[in-house]
Amino acid sequence: MKRKISNARAPWVCFVNKNIGLCRPATPVERTKNIYAGIMVVSILLFFAGCGSNKVQSGQVSPPNNQVAETADSVLHNHHETSSGDTATTEVLSPPREASATIGNSEFRVKYSAPSVRDRVIWGGLVGYDRVWVSGAHMATSIQFNEDIYFNDNLVPAGKYAFFTIPGRDSWTVILNDNWNQHLADDYDPDLDVLRLNVVPEPHEFTEQLRYSVSGSPAGTGIMELAWEELKISIELRGPSI
Repeated sequence: MKRKISNARAPWVCFVNKNIGLCRPATPVERTKNIYAGIMVVSILLFFAGCGSNKVQSGQVSPPNNQVAETADSVLHNHHETSSGDTATTEVLSPPREASATIGNSEFRVKYSAPSVRDRVIWGGLVGYDRVWVSGAHMATSIQFNEDIYFNDNLVPAGKYAFFTIPGRDSWTVILNDNWNQHLADDYDPDLDVLRLNVVPEPHEFTEQLRYSVSGSPAGTGIMELAWEELKISIELRGPSI
């Protein structure tokens, strides 16, 4: 049996026949075949080397699947915060307002946020009956005065208070509470009430945006009113010397 051994680097062809090696110069055709064979081997090696490099580069650029999911969740969370946590629109719809007057020697001031009706059912709808209401929006409505004041004949020491109400169908409860720095009525504690009194709501011309008004006189008397939708409540005010 004769086996042929090729060497691409030398122009020789060697034969092995019955354990006897014989060599002779390669013909031009054999030399060409050897060159083509070498080129094919080198090309194959370069091809596989290139594939391995691409895999490494791909691994460096593309994050794992779990990182892609985390990034998507982060974008969704940020969008959610932008659309539902952004308070700019809410502040425009319920802008901050103030009402003030001088009652005797005291500056009487109400600070509140003023929501609008905007075609909504207010009493018994947006504002539930028999529930503590912030009597405004956002932070608790606050009342401040620097001299003792009577509220419908109930003396309240000078200070700053949260103003809450409990609207009912026929009667409202008016509340002054020590904790004026709170959001809505989230932290309302009845143990901190300084005053509770009952008032009767009255019909009133339609008022789109909630409005407080305070009127006073140097004689030391005044009235505070809350009007919204087609109702209002009134509280008589007077200084301690009246």
